[in-house]
Amino acid sequence: MKGNLRLSDIEDATGVAITAEDCETFIGFVFQKLGIVPKDGDVNIELEVDNLRTTIDKIKEHRVEHAVLEILK
Repeated sequence: MKGNLRLSDIEDATGVAITAEDCETFIGFVFQKLGIVPKDGDVNIELEVDNLRTTIDKIKEHRVEHAVLEILK
């Protein structure tokens, strides 16, 4: 998935409620939770929040170009 997806679309697709303040997109959520803006070329950035594991595989121009979302039980 790409970083410009709306959180509401991810919630609808996964059935998992995402706790986010003042952000509407996946990339805003990730940057908020990480507390940093990843650099171009950063890979394998992992984040676990709200029963979701996110692994970011590709950052380009400070945007998430590809990430994998896994629902945790």
